[in-house]
Amino acid sequence: KGSLVPLCPPSVLLNTGTLMPLLGLGTFRLQSQEDSYNAVGAALTAGYRAFDTAAVCHNEAQLGHALSCLLPKHDLSREDVYITSKLGPKDQGYKARDGCLRSLEHMTNAQLNNCSIIYIGKFYYMNNSTYILRF
Repeated sequence: KGSLVPLCPPSVLLNTGTLMPLLGLGTFRLQSQEDSYNAVGAALTAGYRAFDTAAVCHNEAQLGHALSCLLPKHDLSREDVYITSKLGPKDQGYKARDGCLRSLEHMTNAQLNNCSIIYIGKFYYMNNSTYILRF
């Protein structure tokens, strides 16, 4: 059997001096810790260095845990990956800072490189406090 040669996806240099990979793993469909661990492990093995999640995916904690377990196994540190999360509809506007801090709490020992105030999808209000997500 041949061995997998990790790809080296192109990156762009941001005005902060940070390199942002242009190819990453989206975690939208990952719900269980096992699925997250397996997908993140496969992505790291393949050379992916960017990971994308969102508050409405309810998997920020799983991504943070998977990265904290797997980065050392791949001889990588937190600085070697780029993590993005996105705020949900309830954290838009003046609640954005609190939403980003909540995402950081969910990810425990991970840091976010990007916490976007962008939301794609339709949401509907129920009882003035609960959101139903429709894609």
